Amino acid sequence: MANILIVSQWLMGHVIPIAGVGATLVKRGHKVKMMASETFQAVIEQAGMTFIEVEQGRYPQKFMDRTLQECEEKLQHTHIDLVICDSALAPPAYWAEKHHIPWVSYQTSIFWPDQTMPGKTAFNHRMRTLYEKELNTLRQQHELPLLDHPFRTRGDGAGLSPYLHVLMCLPALFPANMELPPHSVIVGPCAYMPPHSSSHSLTNWKQKINESQHPHIVVCTSSAPKDGYREGMDRYIITAIDAFSHQPVQVTILEHEPPNISLPSNVHWVNDANPNHHHIFPFADIIITHGGLGTLQKAIQHHVPSVIIPLGEDHHLIAKQCESIGISSLLQLEQLTPFTLHAAVHHVWNQNKEMNHFKSLKVTSCEEGNEASANLMEQQCLQIKPRN
Repeated sequence: MANILIVSQWLMGHVIPIAGVGATLVKRGHKVKMMASETFQAVIEQAGMTFIEVEQGRYPQKFMDRTLQECEEKLQHTHIDLVICDSALAPPAYWAEKHHIPWVSYQTSIFWPDQTMPGKTAFNHRMRTLYEKELNTLRQQHELPLLDHPFRTRGDGAGLSPYLHVLMCLPALFPANMELPPHSVIVGPCAYMPPHSSSHSLTNWKQKINESQHPHIVVCTSSAPKDGYREGMDRYIITAIDAFSHQPVQVTILEHEPPNISLPSNVHWVNDANPNHHHIFPFADIIITHGGLGTLQKAIQHHVPSVIIPLGEDHHLIAKQCESIGISSLLQLEQLTPFTLHAAVHHVWNQNKEMNHFKSLKVTSCEEGNEASANLMEQQCLQIKPRN
């Protein structure tokens, strides 16, 4: 069996999908190590992988030289047969390339066409030119050839693999006629899903929800520490509480820290520091979210419609795609009030009661995505024969 290294961006929405693939590879007998921040040590070890702590890497475009040095320091006495690298991370891909180790890239978001990228075209071109210069400077320092493929100068493609690029998204969420990077395969959603949760708050929450006969609304937040996200999330959390408190509904807020206010009796807080959507979404009737792909895909798997309040430009793109399919309502943050949120929830809920748009989607489970990813990595990069 193989010695495999996984390196992800240090965000829950990136770690959990690839941890599911890592756990699958461990079950197949491979020795899997995962480099990440200390925040994710418990999850990584629970999934059966060996944890390697790294300090850098929170932002893919920063500290690239130091992160590559960390790879050299942490892995200098380790034999690796395959590297599985988040496509936005250049350093682990460059480390693999430098040491002639095949690497697989993966993406937990959609590879949007260049023309759909937010911002002015001239500004985007200038920033991309600067990024390409930084990447090639790093490559020259490590005696690697200059980049010759335009996809690898994109922010989400600096670690793109020439062997296999795995896209962990449902095909229905991709725009039509989209050009994908070479060697790309859409495998559907992936995720590590612990079979049981010992969380005291989750246990108490299940009892309360099971005792209620009212519709259940789940409010989800982002793990990305970007400027403006915290303010936007606080706003839609408070608005949801204002809109639905003391109404004939149950509301659950998934957040690392409880809101700094007294919660009404029908509003519940559940710690979201560990993967638990697969425990909660089967009980949900509506999801309110910023539009993170991991959250949306789990909602789709459970046929739960959503109201998307985008925080970033990528969230706007996926929200429009979900709205066009008929499984979500899009509500802009600047339009958010208790009244507009209440109306959006009722609209998408009633729409899907009348016309279940989920039936027309080809929805695969995270378990299927994990297995498909592991099969591809074994067959294409480790030369392991296909499994029956």
